[in-house]
Amino acid sequence: MYKLKLLFFFLVSNSITSVCAHRLSFYGEVARQTCIVSVSGGGDYPIVYLPAVAESQIGRSGAIARETAFTITLGACSSPEAGGQSVETLLMAHHITEAGNLASTGSAVNIAVQITTQEEKMPLNFSPGKPVMTQKLALDAENPFAIQRFTARYVSEAGVKVQGSVISAMHYHISYL
Repeated sequence: MYKLKLLFFFLVSNSITSVCAHRLSFYGEVARQTCIVSVSGGGDYPIVYLPAVAESQIGRSGAIARETAFTITLGACSSPEAGGQSVETLLMAHHITEAGNLASTGSAVNIAVQITTQEEKMPLNFSPGKPVMTQKLALDAENPFAIQRFTARYVSEAGVKVQGSVISAMHYHISYL
């Protein structure tokens, strides 16, 4: 009976260990000032909703549709510098297509989300493990907000084969040191 209890304890403790073995990372900065960052005026967990698109609009390879504008804004800084300060936005994605777009983890097949800057309308090309740097902006007492303008849109890289949900994500980091 003791061996059975010991075996049960060993199996349970190994299960608990494997469940608790996930890694949690922390990242931060120490800066001269602090600012508030918002995505399209949203809260702490922003979502950019793309409107539904008809398969007939996006069904062929290379088709793009339904551009949706969004912004990443830096403002309400505690002490903007009089001489100006450079603001840099870094974007990174983990699920990327071969063409450098944000891969969908939804149920639609052969569809991705393409991110462009609103100024140039050029697609941002994401690569595994490498951040995409956007245009540097200036932040100063005269201009207390830095606004990065982007567009998200559907892109069919190989012709949509299955209708369904499109879910993608990217991380952003604002540096204003």
